[in-house]
Amino acid sequence: MKSEYQYEESAQLVLDRIAVAAKKKRLALQHSQEEAAFHAGLSIKAVQAVESASNCHVIKLMTYLAYLGLTDVLLNSFPDPERLTPIEKMAISKGKIDDIKKARVSRTRKGAHKAGSQETGTASTNTISDNKLPWKTE
Repeated sequence: MKSEYQYEESAQLVLDRIAVAAKKKRLALQHSQEEAAFHAGLSIKAVQAVESASNCHVIKLMTYLAYLGLTDVLLNSFPDPERLTPIEKMAISKGKIDDIKKARVSRTRKGAHKAGSQETGTASTNTISDNKLPWKTE
């Protein structure tokens, strides 16, 4: 079982990646922190807090990510509740994680079989490959 420190360390790693992605996207938009703060409706300190991966309010973080167009990346990294199978929904409501994993594996295998019979090389719109993540560099 992870200690409280390990959870905090994991959370900090996520914030660090978000900070890099946010700054990279802002620079791609050719905006200063002041301009980004104005357009996002945030204070300059809020933008600086997000980009430095320091303590910031979650709503401010999400607002800034929405302004930068990065919320889709975040949303796509989590399963869509509308696309859960009935077995997965029941397992979640009962808190049975093993049943969720089994259902996902089963559905993945079916999807791979279907994909093999259709065109190959097409990517699903609900998954993001590592090379398309904004914080991945080549």
